[in-house]
Amino acid sequence: MGRSSMCLVLLVLTGGVAQADKGDEPPIHFEVGLNTRHFTAVEGDENMAFRGEVDPSTEAQTAVSIGLRFTRWLPRNLYAGIEAEVGKLDANERSNLAGAYGLFGARGQVGFASLFVEMAAGQRRIRFGDGSDEDSKLIAEPRVRAEMWLSSRVTFGAAMGTTLGERHVWMAGVYFGVHSLVWGKGQP
Repeated sequence: MGRSSMCLVLLVLTGGVAQADKGDEPPIHFEVGLNTRHFTAVEGDENMAFRGEVDPSTEAQTAVSIGLRFTRWLPRNLYAGIEAEVGKLDANERSNLAGAYGLFGARGQVGFASLFVEMAAGQRRIRFGDGSDEDSKLIAEPRVRAEMWLSSRVTFGAAMGTTLGERHVWMAGVYFGVHSLVWGKGQP
């Protein structure tokens, strides 16, 4: 049931790519990317990183994830969307990372480049090792993004951000995007 629901959502959202130039279809954007997240252990009472208490033998953890996102452009150079990521910690083969976020941001266009400021908010879950040590948190993550048009519908970009309230948790990533509108035609 879950897979068929996801397939239906993907078909509905990507169906606009083929039809977008034929009327008043909403401009949408699909991205797939590779992210890295870094969780740094700190000293003293602030011995908190991503999972709460950090093993003193490890100073930092890194996770690598694949991210999928859909955004819809709104009036006044704003956009909203959804994002999902799945991955694992580098240090532990049996770990996993998963996140589901809502997105809201603003964009600006400068020639062949677009610049973005956004807020991602949602739930992130990490399972360490055998599953007995698991952490799930609601997070808010401000990000900056920049992308460059490679063709009339395809972009390549980079993003970075940090989790609010957890100054030692940051992310960086690269992605490819596909747009429903042709570059330079009717973009909000």
